Amino acid sequence: MKPTSTLFVGIDVSWDTNQICALNFNQDVFFNESFKNTPDASTILIDKIDS
Repeated sequence: MKPTSTLFVGIDVSWDTNQICALNFNQDVFFNESFKNTPDASTILIDKIDS
């Protein structure tokens, strides 16, 4: 059986910026940062989560 990993992601959405925090199963912070609320910034965020 292939091991799996869990990533919990919370996003606070506002007009100009978004705040995101991601934790693993052990509650270690994977990242916690702000990013612009734009399509380009969202693409970068998706790539970061997917890596």
